[in-house]
Amino acid sequence: MPDFSQEEEKKTYTSNEIGEGSSGRNAWKEKHRKGKFSKKTRMADRKNKDPLGM
Repeated sequence: MPDFSQEEEKKTYTSNEIGEGSSGRNAWKEKHRKGKFSKKTRMADRKNKDPLGM
């Protein structure tokens, strides 16, 4: 049986190169329609919409 009493390892995610890391993440978000790439209307767009029947 594994021993779970050990301390958790702290992981640090860093980038040693400047300008690295976001292009692949943004490509994934666009492909999976996450964040700004989703088709869902934003709250600001919903608030500015004219009411029905006008």
